[in-house]
Amino acid sequence: MLSRDLRFTGFSSSSWINLLSLLGARAVTPTETQATATGYLVVVENIDGTPAAAFHSIHGSFTPDGYGSRDDLPRLCERQLARRAIVVRRGAIEELTERAALRVLAEDDYVAQWLALLQLTREIEREGLLHFWPARSPLPLPTAAMVTRALDVVLPNDHAFLAVVWEGTEIWTALVVRRRGSEIDLIGGAELVSEVTGPLGGDYRRDHRALRRAVSEAIAPVHIGVFAQRQQLMQLLRDPRPGAWTKAVAVRDVIIDPAPAYVHVALGADTLRASARKVGAWLGGFDVLAGLEPLARAVRDQVAHVSSVSGLLGWNPLQMLAHRLRTRDSERG
Repeated sequence: MLSRDLRFTGFSSSSWINLLSLLGARAVTPTETQATATGYLVVVENIDGTPAAAFHSIHGSFTPDGYGSRDDLPRLCERQLARRAIVVRRGAIEELTERAALRVLAEDDYVAQWLALLQLTREIEREGLLHFWPARSPLPLPTAAMVTRALDVVLPNDHAFLAVVWEGTEIWTALVVRRRGSEIDLIGGAELVSEVTGPLGGDYRRDHRALRRAVSEAIAPVHIGVFAQRQQLMQLLRDPRPGAWTKAVAVRDVIIDPAPAYVHVALGADTLRASARKVGAWLGGFDVLAGLEPLARAVRDQVAHVSSVSGLLGWNPLQMLAHRLRTRDSERG
């Protein structure tokens, strides 16, 4: 997936840090505070399950008082103001390394190597050498061919993905990714985008057209472009409410231009969930989506036979969507 001649260019230290801060944003529930919404714990267990060491990703090492088994992880996370925990049994990393040396290095394809490593991680997790809290969704791993087909949809050959975020009238950070053949050969930042674009007017609602046109001419035709102000985008990335993205696009807080078909499908699904929740509230808490499950199942079974959907991707996107939505609802309580 990544070219041997990959160019990684056009990032200053500030634009790179800004980009990472966006990628680290996550949705939080109204009851969470800023402290409880950040950080994770790592607990190293001895062979008998007793704690050997522990540290917080932000606050550093601590003594895991009261930890007797993995059932104590929720209380430990609450006490240490962490939102997730990882338990590693002594010898797990060495076991993963030994297995990876035999299986991962046997793969020539970069994507296949990563998928093999993920499969090995799941193996040692099933064996109890590795444990995550809260439990992760047991989604099936895709094949390398599935990843390639998905990439063909998301970012076709000889096209680019462009995202530009403003702070007031100045570009705060940017990302451009170009695909050539079956590989990503360019990852660029705000400085590269500014170089090919030149001076801008300072209004992202107008400047996005000039940005898209300049990147299309200098780098590659833009397949999907995302343009927004930093504050609105950060709030949106942390907003779990259905319909939030649809509303932001409608009022042009976020501009998606060009917008491929899959973007319209995603926004339509977001609108459906928002409408269903509103109707459910009017009906005294009745779960409209659950009530439509028999109909949805019948429709899903029919769509599964349409080659233009499942045949293209190699998996049923409706089943994946339903699983993700149920998982998110259960996590929110």
